[in-house]
Amino acid sequence: MKVDERLVLRKLSELEEYASQIQDFRSISVDDYKSDWKSQRIIERTLQMMIETCVDIAGHIITDIHGQKIFHRRVAEQNEK
Repeated sequence: MKVDERLVLRKLSELEEYASQIQDFRSISVDDYKSDWKSQRIIERTLQMMIETCVDIAGHIITDIHGQKIFHRRVAEQNEK
């Protein structure tokens, strides 16, 4: 399995979009954040979506690396026979 560059680029684009959206809240004070549940929800959910996107990208890359190791191990085993 090869890393799907289009998938990774799409996920990175999503990540950029989330980062842009969360910038709207960068000037909020800690006190305002603590007292405004809507801002908390938006910020926390957006951060969660960003983390999930990073995990998706990492999982895809790790699966590719793991798949390559399995492939190379199988080739080595076949060559030993």
